[in-house]
Amino acid sequence: MASGNDYSGQNWGRVVMTGGTDWPKLGRKTDKISPGDHPDLMSPHLLRSLRTVKVVSIHTSSHSSHAVAIDVNGVAYLWGRASYSALGLPMTAAVWEESPLKIRPTDLGAQPGVKFVHAATGRAHTLLVASDGQVWSAGINTSGQCGHEPSAEVSPFKAIEGDWKAQGDKVIQASAGNTFSLVLTASGKVYAFGSGEKGQLGNGRTGEHIITSGRAVFDTEHEPLLVKGLADRKIVQIASGLQHSLVLDSDGYVLTLI
Repeated sequence: MASGNDYSGQNWGRVVMTGGTDWPKLGRKTDKISPGDHPDLMSPHLLRSLRTVKVVSIHTSSHSSHAVAIDVNGVAYLWGRASYSALGLPMTAAVWEESPLKIRPTDLGAQPGVKFVHAATGRAHTLLVASDGQVWSAGINTSGQCGHEPSAEVSPFKAIEGDWKAQGDKVIQASAGNTFSLVLTASGKVYAFGSGEKGQLGNGRTGEHIITSGRAVFDTEHEPLLVKGLADRKIVQIASGLQHSLVLDSDGYVLTLI
């Protein structure tokens, strides 16, 4: 997965896939794939639907059943499981790799000339980052992981507002876990939002509290929260697992948010 966001002169390639392709069933305990019905790919296969597209980066994760590819023109192609509007499409089970969903920043209200430069996929949500620093989200949002007030889901893609704009900063990268997300700005600041169940927001607490007998819940932050523990460092790269994150600073140190 590419981590940079300046594609001028960057090499490009073709998309090759291997593994499971029955998106609605992947990763589920009852997963039964019928022979010939979106079978597993046992060896690398060229994704023919993008065979003429010059792709510069692919964004997915081990906890996602969907993916985003970005081409040299900054256009995004999305495919995979689309439940909970993870691809910005309501009432859709999957977008098959044979016909990826094509999205341009102008489709989401961006000015002409703006390109997508980065993306992130959570368990059932997606973030798209543009060259002007804007970031959009779609998908399940029960913990505010889309950067909007908690709701069943966000669809179609909706712009996230954050304090970085007031600072004259802009988003350049994103990462996503199960029920949370991170964004990185050009100045090296990290903002987190979503569930703090395992401390993955980096604010020093989970906010666990009892709401009824035997039932505990955890704090959620739907407004992007500056990770103050990283304020004295310039972060250059972020990555998220299911319920933890890693960041790399400009001095070459790797730190964890758990």
